Order: sequence, then C-alpha cells, then structure tokens
Amino acid sequence: MVSSMVKLISSKRAACLGIICTLLLFSLTGSSLASDSIRIFINGTELVYDVPLEYNNGRLLVPVRALGEGLGCEVIWDDANQSAILQKGDIVIAMTAGSVWASINEDLIELEAPMQITNGHCLAPARFVGEALGYAVSWKEDAQEVRYDDNPSSPLLDPGKVEYVTYCNLNSASTPYVIDYPSSFIRDIEDPGEISFTSPDGQANLTVWDLHSQGYANISECYAAERSLHKDSIIYEILRSEDKWYVLAWDDGNDVVYSKTFFTGSSIVRSHFSYPQADEKYYETVIDHCLQSFALGNTGAIEGGY
Repeated sequence: MVSSMVKLISSKRAACLGIICTLLLFSLTGSSLASDSIRIFINGTELVYDVPLEYNNGRLLVPVRALGEGLGCEVIWDDANQSAILQKGDIVIAMTAGSVWASINEDLIELEAPMQITNGHCLAPARFVGEALGYAVSWKEDAQEVRYDDNPSSPLLDPGKVEYVTYCNLNSASTPYVIDYPSSFIRDIEDPGEISFTSPDGQANLTVWDLHSQGYANISECYAAERSLHKDSIIYEILRSEDKWYVLAWDDGNDVVYSKTFFTGSSIVRSHFSYPQADEKYYETVIDHCLQSFALGNTGAIEGGY
C-alpha cells in the first residue's frame, strides 16, 4: 500500500475517541521528478501558476492560492497566525506555515508535509488540498501531470487501492461508535443522531443513525422487525445475539443496501451502506471493510468478520 498523506492522530481506535480522526491516504511522491515539468489539470483544464512547485518529505507541494482558487475556493491569508484558510461551500480548510497540523471544518489532522512559505508564496500538499475538497486526485506518471476531478466516472475503480478515514463519534447526546469510510467520500450530514458520507458522484452513501430502542426488548426482536421489511429481497444476513449485532443486506432492484445494527437496550445504532447494483464489483471489498470497522465505542474491534 502506498504511504499515507495524512496520519491518524492516534494509532489505536480507542485512543481516537473524543475527536474525529481524518485519514487521507495516498501521496504524490517523486523525488526523482523535476517539479518544473509537472502540469496541473482541474476537470481537464490546465491550471496556470507562476510559483515553482517543491517537494517536502517526498510530497509534492503546490501554490495554495492558485490551486485553491482553481478549485473554487475563497483563499484568505491570516498574516498574524501565518495561516491560509480555504473555504468552499461548507468546507473550511486551515493550514499554518511550518506546522504539520491542519484542520478541515475544525477536525484536526496531521500532515506528513506541512504548508511552507517560499519566497513569499505558500505551498501545500497537492493531494491533501484536493481530497479535502472532495476531488479525486490522480498522478499520471508518463505525462507528469496532477489531475483533479470533481465528478470521476467511478471513484472506486480499483477497490484494492481505496483508502479510508476513521470517524469517531463521542457526542454526549448519542452512543459512542467508530466506523471507517472511503477517503473520497464527502461528509454531508451531521447531527447528534445522524452522520452521512457520500461518494463524489453521489451514487453511493454511508449513513449511521443513533435511534431510540423503539420498544424492542432485545436484538432478536429488532432483527426480526427489520428483516420483515425486506424479506423478499434479502441477499445476506447474519445475527450475533450474544454480541448484540446483526447484518442484513438487500437488493431493491436499483440499489444494494448493507445494514449493520447494534442494540444496546436503550438505543439502536445502525449503519446503512447503499450503492448502485451496477457498481457492485467496485464496492464489495469496501462494504466488507466499512462494516467490519463499525463498532460501538465500548465493544472494541469486531473479530472474525461480520
């Protein structure tokens, strides 16, 4: 696996509870490449910039203002704090010169190469900025091109190379849990009882709900109730009563949905991962990873599959 662009703030899932850990993997490496020969394209249009690209710790750094504005951001320079702020819609990215710490909507992440100032110009990691804004970022070795695409035809063409972010929920109004999701997915809904992540093309979605127990006495009753709603279209199911969780999957004719549910007695914590039936070959391993990672904060990792 290629080296990560952003490290988890903690190496253990339990240690990251209380914060949202962002893992944006992949790196653009190329210590042997000449930075002045690299071209940048955004949705097929070449980005014009007059600041030389640089490498730091094997990571390609690009001019923040040129790239940010090319990706549709408002770019603000905070001279007092030596920080660059990029804002696009509801996404706010903040980086400080010389610091390996950055933030996306106030979620702290640790970079392997910090933003730096060279000859009065700010340069930041190329892949981090693009993926933080929801773009698919690719490196074309033969042409020495960096490409940013906000509507890739299929964001998961190579399931073996999908990278993941760990989301940790410890909101006081909901049940603690952790779950991994693809780094290319965009977080677009969040409140104490719901968090949602959507693929760049808008076709796949991962949502987690924290619901009241709705009167169920145990996990078996909860399982039977949900199963009855999809009994004619179920393609996979497993009930682990002793561990108080189950998985159901069904095909509604257009989308495939995998649902993993935990029952705590007072609440139901449920994840739904849906994707187009035609894209099943892209999402099989992604489903497996995400559902195995989904666990309540006080249960630890699930062993032996889901």
